[in-house]
Amino acid sequence: MSKQTVLRKWASLGAVLLVGAGLRFWRLGDLALIGDESYYWLWSRHLDWAYFDHPAGVAVLTWLSTALGGEGEAGTRWVNALLGLLCILLTYLLGERMFSRKVGLFAAIAVAIGAPYLVTSRFVYTDALQLFLLLANLYCFWRMTEERPRPYLATAIAWGLSLALLFNTKY
Repeated sequence: MSKQTVLRKWASLGAVLLVGAGLRFWRLGDLALIGDESYYWLWSRHLDWAYFDHPAGVAVLTWLSTALGGEGEAGTRWVNALLGLLCILLTYLLGERMFSRKVGLFAAIAVAIGAPYLVTSRFVYTDALQLFLLLANLYCFWRMTEERPRPYLATAIAWGLSLALLFNTKY
């Protein structure tokens, strides 16, 4: 692969990620927490193994976000937005690995600007964590099927861990 091809590949993906980051992080803390976000924030103050209608995944995510980013709205949401951004990258990698670079880029664009993905990335819902873990699990699975003569231990561990954590995101 020539340097120009590599540069074009990464430049186009970089542009998509930059747009995705802007749409996810721009004025992230301007709106007050909405109902579900406040509910998850309250859970994050009282961590438990599970809650009446959800496993603990979203509460742990919110706890981590506020522990690292502060108690405000942006501090509560930033890790969720980061997961949404990582979903763009994973979507590209899966599309490229399964089909082609163009398919991966088109899918990444759809995730970067698609309204459902923006909403679940900008607000704390269980969906961003669930989508990230699902994409990570699929990517690891796909890599395991291609690695010869057998899957690398790190890929197998990442696959198992993402699957286990996926079960802790939503009933």
